[in-house]
Amino acid sequence: MQTPWKLACPDGAMRVLCTVALFGCLCAARAPSQSLASAGSGALQLHPSGASIEKPLTLIEMHRNVDRLAVLDRQGDSQAIALLSQTVFERVGIPPEVAGAFHLTARLAQAETDYRSGVLRPVHEADIVLACNNLIKAVGVADWAKTNPSELRQMRMEFMAGYPQLLGSHAPAGPDGRFEALSADISPVEAVFLGTSLLYQKLYRPEFQLTAEEKSSGGVSSVPEATLHARTLELYSTLHLKTDRVGVFELSRAADGFFDDLRIAGSLRPEFEAMPPVVTAGEVKGGLQ
Repeated sequence: MQTPWKLACPDGAMRVLCTVALFGCLCAARAPSQSLASAGSGALQLHPSGASIEKPLTLIEMHRNVDRLAVLDRQGDSQAIALLSQTVFERVGIPPEVAGAFHLTARLAQAETDYRSGVLRPVHEADIVLACNNLIKAVGVADWAKTNPSELRQMRMEFMAGYPQLLGSHAPAGPDGRFEALSADISPVEAVFLGTSLLYQKLYRPEFQLTAEEKSSGGVSSVPEATLHARTLELYSTLHLKTDRVGVFELSRAADGFFDDLRIAGSLRPEFEAMPPVVTAGEVKGGLQ
């Protein structure tokens, strides 16, 4: 698969190290920017050459920012799509410098733009489950770390309270006058948001760390705490390359496969290769080259 990362970093070793940084940062969630409509302390300000992003102060501000950007995303606002794409990575601890300099933000923004213009077909829950499970299989973590449609649906319903504009359905009422809570059609941005969030749940939430047999035989209470701790350590160590089981190249291929399963192309059109730099507090820290 062709990858635009090579344009910014021709050294193959550096490319895989970037991918390691991408998936190895899942444990250090950071709050993203505030909204386009906001002003004042902690607000996101537009910059003539790109976007200036300042960190918000609270978790509530993070939810509001994502949802405000999601509204503009649905309207096809190109700058909102770019900022929302970056925020999706940043909220799970993937630095903007990594996501930007190696074109991850641009790849997602291109896919989201194509989806909003009707060029790219939607992602479905089965695609997200497949992407997560293929990644887990590729890096050799045990089956407890694999997910299923029930877990994904549970997380979507839980997260919808915090991100109603991003995750909730916006379809009109059906013939019976009822509104659906979730849409079967999922945008690329929402898909990556959900996929990375699922991996985060696997790291830290015991109810997401169970095998099918354990779920049917008592749930979390039936599993020793030491076992759950060992599972957290197993996945953490794998994503941070602190195990001999997987190396940088295996993790790189797994990451590429994750994006492929979500139909996020590795090759960029010229206008996305030339996306403006990401500017934080007036200083260029990374680039969408």
